[in-house]
Amino acid sequence: MAEENFLTRCHPHMLGEDGNIDLAKCEALSLDMADLRALGVSLTLVGVYSVGPYRYNNLKDALAQARLDKSLNAAA
Repeated sequence: MAEENFLTRCHPHMLGEDGNIDLAKCEALSLDMADLRALGVSLTLVGVYSVGPYRYNNLKDALAQARLDKSLNAAA
């Protein structure tokens, strides 16, 4: 990514519970970006999948839990 485009926009992890971007978090991150870039730190976004009360970093595990939940609900 070109330096002029280095996190110049907010990312999905900046979404609040209501689905809107939390501008305070986005602005705070943008203030830190020059320091991060100068130190060679890069931001890596990690997918987190929520299935009911559970959270998974692995898509296959999340799908397995969702399918299990669906089958248990259908049997009830």
